[in-house]
Amino acid sequence: KLACCNLSESFENSATVDVGYTDAVSGAKQIQLLGLAGIYSQLMLENMPFMRGIGASYGLNFVPGSWMESIQISKGTSSVINGYESITGQINVEYKKTKMLYPIFLNYYVNSELKNELNFLANQKVNDKLSTLLMGHGSILRKKWDKNNDGFMDQPEVDQINLFNRWAYEGEGYHSLFGVNFINENRNGGQTDFNKEINLNDTLKYGIGVKNQRFQVFTKNGFEIKGMEETSIGIQASALYHNQDAFFGLTNYSGIQKGIYLNTIFQSEIVHHHSYSVGFSYQYDNFEEKYNKLNGDKTYDTSYYLNRNESVPGVFAQYTADLADKLTIILGIRADFNSYYKTFYTPRFHLKWNMNNSTTFRASAGKGYRSTNVIAENIGLLASSRTLMLIDKPGLEEAWNYGVSFSKCWEFENKRKLSFNIDYYRTYFINQVVIDIDHMTHHIDVYNLGFNNSGGKSYSNSLQAEIIFEPIKRLNITVAGRLNDVETDYLVGKLEKPYISKFKGLFTLSYSSRSEKWMFDFTT
Repeated sequence: KLACCNLSESFENSATVDVGYTDAVSGAKQIQLLGLAGIYSQLMLENMPFMRGIGASYGLNFVPGSWMESIQISKGTSSVINGYESITGQINVEYKKTKMLYPIFLNYYVNSELKNELNFLANQKVNDKLSTLLMGHGSILRKKWDKNNDGFMDQPEVDQINLFNRWAYEGEGYHSLFGVNFINENRNGGQTDFNKEINLNDTLKYGIGVKNQRFQVFTKNGFEIKGMEETSIGIQASALYHNQDAFFGLTNYSGIQKGIYLNTIFQSEIVHHHSYSVGFSYQYDNFEEKYNKLNGDKTYDTSYYLNRNESVPGVFAQYTADLADKLTIILGIRADFNSYYKTFYTPRFHLKWNMNNSTTFRASAGKGYRSTNVIAENIGLLASSRTLMLIDKPGLEEAWNYGVSFSKCWEFENKRKLSFNIDYYRTYFINQVVIDIDHMTHHIDVYNLGFNNSGGKSYSNSLQAEIIFEPIKRLNITVAGRLNDVETDYLVGKLEKPYISKFKGLFTLSYSSRSEKWMFDFTT
């Protein structure tokens, strides 16, 4: 329904998710969910972790729009099966599968700013059990636009090559997926007359350059256990290499991430309507980061390295009760053993009550943890003249999230419907890595919540209401409103979280012809 080029442009008709630029020169985008940055949401690619660490700032641009089959958004903490990192919610993206309707798909796009983009998908059935799909994306913008004549480019020059190949095997009682993805992207911005080869060390010219190279392989395997009804084993595994090299004026940053992910799941029934899942997971991340800044004749942090090795084995268990098709309860607990931080436990609870055929009540509560990559996740701050100062060693972030939602649906003649949804979620941090841009004018302070008696409170309250109705057949109208209350204790006292919209309103119209050959959408 949206004329989007990638995942970052896919949420414009969503009242739940916001997407904004982190800085004006590199074009990095970040989502916001429940009033908090997207790093507190778990971004998944086909139920496997994606866009973590080094890829946090530019990862939304790595998912072409024509590759996506669907997007699922859930608020609050997710299942313990998917890990401990989800705090405010989960966004899962499903790519097109090997069994496409057409053997070849081609899409070419050009806009008024001379951005060119080519997408292709080609699938092939090898035999009755094996099939493959090759997806390719290339885009380029090389025009130095300066429409307000201030000497700075309005948006960066960008070129990207993105290739993805997946294989699917469907045997009797066994299903397997394998995929490999390669991405190379270059961004250049700043002053229109900046030339990297000539002006790199020229303090009178400002330019930026960001290069991302990413390689990832993954596999998903499912086995049915013969002789045991509703019993299966799932194995997910992936390996990642991401290299990011950037400069913002006289500030240089480089980061390399090497990662391995493994998740094994055993699922079965205790008795009818009562099931359980147990498993083992392993997450390994190796980060090599370097940050330095030159200001006049003085160099700051030239030898400062943010290296980190994290090895995190974990175990989990989850119980699901489906009582008379009216009440569903999910209880989950996991224990993870982080080699860099500590051992921690993640409890989670979900409830769904079908009060009647048209009314549903949901509730959830749980804990979430995450380790931070301060520079990679806030790379837009490097575009300023300030120096990034880590005055306290970043700790493991820890937060509680709980919320409730209520939905009601009315059905009229000709199967026209009107639905009403309202939800409230609160996130409360036990520890948070604070990015303080208000304490000093010449640098950005980074410290843990409660550092130097600054207070230990950081929270987000989010209230959202939505009405969707169909006044006439095939015409759908959505009206939604959302209110965020987000505050954090800084060294200067309690302040509202910067760059968070306090209120959002959304209005959409969607109409389709009887045969659905024509569709019209309006969003504001």
